[in-house]
Amino acid sequence: MSWDSYIDSVVAHGRVNNVENVDRVAIIQLGSGAKWTSETHPQVLRLKDEEAKTIGAICKSRDMTSFTTGGVWIEGIKYNFLREDEGPIYAKKLDHGHITIENSNQAVVIGHCPEGKTPGACNKAVHNIVEYLKEQNM
Repeated sequence: MSWDSYIDSVVAHGRVNNVENVDRVAIIQLGSGAKWTSETHPQVLRLKDEEAKTIGAICKSRDMTSFTTGGVWIEGIKYNFLREDEGPIYAKKLDHGHITIENSNQAVVIGHCPEGKTPGACNKAVHNIVEYLKEQNM
């Protein structure tokens, strides 16, 4: 199975009126943070190994302490933790955009919304793929 096709799906679901509200995506394993999407896709979020490991562990434990005190690190950039809404996790960095993180049974989908675009469209795009993965017992 090529997980890179899911990057394309999240980006497509985030497109509203021909505006791309999701420009980069990563999918990692819940818990371990092992990367499921390849580093070669042009729209992959290039998470550092430690970033992926931290995100995977926090999404499994649901303990947001590390995010609330130290932020959410993505591609070496610290995003400010905004909130966790019974599943999705949201973070923002001024001039860098918005991050949506949500997990299915086995995976964590992470979407990036560029500054000036619509974060709600990114949230919905990530959620759509997470719901699909849950339906597939993933």
